Amino acid sequence: VIPYAHHVIISVFPSTGATIPHTDQDFLLRVHIPIITNDKNRWLSDDKYFYFKDVGTPYLCDTRKMHAAFNDGKQDRVHLVFAFEDKYCSDS
Repeated sequence: VIPYAHHVIISVFPSTGATIPHTDQDFLLRVHIPIITNDKNRWLSDDKYFYFKDVGTPYLCDTRKMHAAFNDGKQDRVHLVFAFEDKYCSDS
């Protein structure tokens, strides 16, 4: 059980997949936990790229900001993803 989590999904992002830059709801944060990943799996936020390389490591993503995702690897990216309201995060 993950306290306060909702929208819990397994996200499969195909090889060569990309999203257009966008923002999500202004009160939600998301956590990505890689299950299958690669070193060409990129996340763009604040004009910087971040890499989700470590399987099992949770990555907090502030999806209230403009962001996009890219998978330039040769395999699908698989993440456990969930959202929670920013009121439950002491850093927001």
